[in-house]
Amino acid sequence: MKQIYGIIVFLLLSATSGMAQNDSISIRFISLNRDLTLLNQLNNIQYTGFTCTDTLAHGKQFLLYTEEYENGEKVRPDSTDLECKEQRIPMEVNGKTIEYLYDPCRYRTFLPGDSVFRVALAGKLEADTFRLLMDYPAICLTKKLRGNADYSLRTISCDDDESMKLPVNKLTPVFAYTPPYDTGKGMASYCILDAGNARERYATFGIKHYYIIYLIIR
Repeated sequence: MKQIYGIIVFLLLSATSGMAQNDSISIRFISLNRDLTLLNQLNNIQYTGFTCTDTLAHGKQFLLYTEEYENGEKVRPDSTDLECKEQRIPMEVNGKTIEYLYDPCRYRTFLPGDSVFRVALAGKLEADTFRLLMDYPAICLTKKLRGNADYSLRTISCDDDESMKLPVNKLTPVFAYTPPYDTGKGMASYCILDAGNARERYATFGIKHYYIIYLIIR
């Protein structure tokens, strides 16, 4: 009887472990070679992104969501990037009105027939406006962020590990557009910001204004 009970416990633990593993997806951040990095710097272009080859992500949507923080408070919240409602857009074709069906999330889905899903983020500062492109395999979205020459578009962590495991159905911070932390000794650091909570950079480091870009896989 004890043997049967032990086997049942083992099976339950194995099943729970398997479910936990299936509840996370692996991504890998994009890194440019030195020549492309230099060219981007000369042209004042900032670039990052990620790829996913995890087959567990097939059929899932990859949605990026941007939050702006000012003096520790979230400002101008906009959840449209997370909405997946199909839209009917009227179009004139040869004198006739037809409806174009547009599903904003269908173009941000890792299709089962694909081996890799890639999302690139590229931006350029013009005056005090950072024009950010979010390039998916089948659609490119544009955002305008506030910033200046001190702001950097970067991964949320400076860790040497270029991969990251993300839980499914949960918003996870992956990128930031932020000024650096002023150490007060003539030096500034972006990496030191990793030590704090992404939402609390004002309270912890005195960063008055920044953006956090989240990814949800669902």
